[in-house]
Amino acid sequence: PALARLMPDLQFLHLSGNGELEKVRAAYAAPNLPAVVRPFLAEMAQALGAATAAVSRAGASTLTEIAAMRLPAVLIPYPHAAYDHQLCNARAFAKAGAARLVEQRDATPQVISQSVVELMNHADVRAGIAAALAPWHQPQAAAQIAARLLRSMGLPEVVPNPDRGGRGAPATPSALRHPQVALP
Repeated sequence: PALARLMPDLQFLHLSGNGELEKVRAAYAAPNLPAVVRPFLAEMAQALGAATAAVSRAGASTLTEIAAMRLPAVLIPYPHAAYDHQLCNARAFAKAGAARLVEQRDATPQVISQSVVELMNHADVRAGIAAALAPWHQPQAAAQIAARLLRSMGLPEVVPNPDRGGRGAPATPSALRHPQVALP
């Protein structure tokens, strides 16, 4: 509601998880806020592509998606994540100018609202964050890691095969003697 008072034309997509679905729906319904609340969404590319900004946790998969879509975000790391890795992730993004960081202990409605309003009202800020996100998007990272691992083991590399949807195929017939290097 604090954010809606500042920006009454906002529309919300809130992914709540199964356990909080009805509670979150009721929270939007009470003040009559325009929101779609779902427990989960498989079509994240479409959702992130349609968004102007996001408020999100800071897990690796989420940050990968945010970077791929160049979506400005306010990151609120889950404070109970193993080894506090979400805070480490969020700090790295924030230090690079690729996101805004708000720790959960500081995530009051006012702080979150101010952060979102800054992103929504300032195209130059969003553009700067989008530019800072570019280096974080590495679509070939898995292939590069696999190639380095294979080289370090003295095995032939696997090269992408467009006939197999870009999945790997042995680079040489000798790789066939090493079934562990064939990718499905």
